[in-house]
Amino acid sequence: NGPVELWATNTIDGPTFVSNGVVVVSGSMSGGSPVTVYGGILSGSGRLDGPVTVQAGGMLSPGNGIGTMTVNNTLLLAGTALMQLNRTNGLMSDQVNGIATLFYGGNLLVTNCGPALEAGDTFTLFIATNYTGAFAVMSLPALGPDLGWDPSQLSVNGSIRVAANSLT
Repeated sequence: NGPVELWATNTIDGPTFVSNGVVVVSGSMSGGSPVTVYGGILSGSGRLDGPVTVQAGGMLSPGNGIGTMTVNNTLLLAGTALMQLNRTNGLMSDQVNGIATLFYGGNLLVTNCGPALEAGDTFTLFIATNYTGAFAVMSLPALGPDLGWDPSQLSVNGSIRVAANSLT
């Protein structure tokens, strides 16, 4: 059994629960019905019009490779948000956009699937009108010497940045 993939426009008239396996949204889930992920993976580069809740034990993984998922509603992250970065052809990253209010929580797991990151590299992971909360755990890719992660803008504009560590 492989992942369930939703193509085209899917109008759903009730709540959707992802409890096991993978649901890939390549088209759209319209109608505004809520989506709750509590034991599986919600993935894809499609559009969801209802509120999305990723509970502990659930995972949100935008794209298929690096891609963008649109959530035209609220997004509550209490599980794991898996995001990929790559600077091969410009600064690219998985992204979730269109969010009205983003409630951070749970785990942020970021992987680098490209060359070594450099000071000043900035990746926008989330685009929301409002940001609230904080990730309980952030697992970010290892960096070269004299580099560190600056996640301070996650609550402002949804981005993380590679910063040069200053020697004082």
